[in-house]
Amino acid sequence: RGSPRKKPWDRGRSHSTHTEERPGSQGALSNLRAKPDGTPMRRLSRCVVASLMLIASLVVPATAAAAAEPASQPSAAAHPKLLFGAQDIPGLRQRITQGEPARAWVQLKTKVDSYTTPGHPNYVAPEMVNDPTPLNNQDWAVYEGFFGQGQMGTYLSELGLAYVLSGDEKYGRHAVELLLELSVHWPAWNRNELGEGGLTKGVALGFDWTDDLMTPEERRRITESLVTDLKQTNPGAKDGQFPAPSVFSCLDRDFFFDNVAFNWTGVCGGGNGLTLLAIEGEPGVPDLEPWMAVARDRAFRYFRRDISPWSPTNTGTEDPRIGLATDPGIEFNNRGDSDRWLENASYVRMRNLELGYNLPAGLLTRVGFQTARVYVSGQNLFTITGYKGLDPDVVGNTNPDPNSPQTRILERGVDLGNWPASRVFSVGVQCEF
Repeated sequence: RGSPRKKPWDRGRSHSTHTEERPGSQGALSNLRAKPDGTPMRRLSRCVVASLMLIASLVVPATAAAAAEPASQPSAAAHPKLLFGAQDIPGLRQRITQGEPARAWVQLKTKVDSYTTPGHPNYVAPEMVNDPTPLNNQDWAVYEGFFGQGQMGTYLSELGLAYVLSGDEKYGRHAVELLLELSVHWPAWNRNELGEGGLTKGVALGFDWTDDLMTPEERRRITESLVTDLKQTNPGAKDGQFPAPSVFSCLDRDFFFDNVAFNWTGVCGGGNGLTLLAIEGEPGVPDLEPWMAVARDRAFRYFRRDISPWSPTNTGTEDPRIGLATDPGIEFNNRGDSDRWLENASYVRMRNLELGYNLPAGLLTRVGFQTARVYVSGQNLFTITGYKGLDPDVVGNTNPDPNSPQTRILERGVDLGNWPASRVFSVGVQCEF
């Protein structure tokens, strides 16, 4: 592959080429079959081509070699641009040298080493990506497809991040090879919108963080395939047509959960939007704003917009700082039984009200009635409270499981989001003959 151009943050470091044999019979994705051309004959042909290239390099003048295009060439668009920029990388590499980040890096490196080591049970062979039909020896059904999609997204993001943090091109090139194989057949990976969110998140980060390892042709193949798949969707007005197969299907205005604050909508729209941000500005990529508008709508419909986390420059906020769940001081911030969420649930409620009228006896004797009464009643007419939940009358559910939060005596005040009491109106007549 040759030596890619040195990055600004890697000046002074030496680069080594990396080659490896990726047998199609290995891999953590045992559910993904190798393509027919992943054979020993194909590997033999690669060796023959490599030998011819070596011989040619010995006879071609040095001036011709100098004029050849480098094996990799950074894109005209600025990368990386998702989550951090090139100027942040030295600081990130310094951060993983000690403390909790160092321990997290060791864990990540162990994982990505297994992804890139032929023969390891977790090895992810790029040749095995294009046919995700069998998963755990079962059909590629909806929820099974979701797990496969999320798994592939994790591979891409972890390989890309490992390349950024270590500078080891082995990790980055493996992510690029996976992206190239995925670009051949995106429709095979569109079985579940929630899974598409996890997959496209990984596609976005893997593409953005390994851009400098791609050749212009590789970059074109990946972006062109994504744009082709994106154009299967309709980001405009609803047309009543079921969304076409695409890993961007939730950006179609006829998406089943359109205008619904559903977690699938937020996750899928967020992952799709990240991919659009990653390829924006690349040669041949059209104006993405129609799809970006839908992605923003999907994400903002599910995630709150008013979060303002604490930081050294933003101390006047009630929202806690963002960090790892294991960071001292914030490891319990996401617990629901924290006094952060404790509220005064005192309330006054008009639970029952009835108004009635007894008809005069003189009128009733003429129609054969002894008594008659007309009434109107109402239940749960209004509630006065400062509680922000659905219903301050939190009593829990009658769950038969003794270990369920609904039946734990000390958690009777925990609001589980139960449906509030209904408001009921009744009109009636009571008569005696």
